Amino acid sequence: RSAPYHLVINDSTQVSLKAKVRAILSKDVSLSMPSAEVVASRLNLSVTTLRRRLQNEDTSYQRLKDECRMEAAFHYLGCPDLTNTHIAERLGFDESSAFFRAFKKWTGITPGEYRKRL
Repeated sequence: RSAPYHLVINDSTQVSLKAKVRAILSKDVSLSMPSAEVVASRLNLSVTTLRRRLQNEDTSYQRLKDECRMEAAFHYLGCPDLTNTHIAERLGFDESSAFFRAFKKWTGITPGEYRKRL
């Protein structure tokens, strides 16, 4: 009877593990994005537990990493002063061709086609 409300009732405002990982990854979408090991450590989890719990949320570390890069790509492609090569560098791709392939895999169109549609 005297227990705090949040201990008795399941709080729907709790942040999912997926959201926590995305928040960590979104801070830096460049080549230096933290590894799964670093993210797990920040969340006080083992890598195995991190991967298993993300799988329970129907996602994976790599998928979240790709989503963060894709969202950043959309943002950068909206900046007319940035070339596709500069965007690729900011996203941590070694070569712009790797960025083009990844973007086409994510969206089905090239970065140039995306810019034309803006």
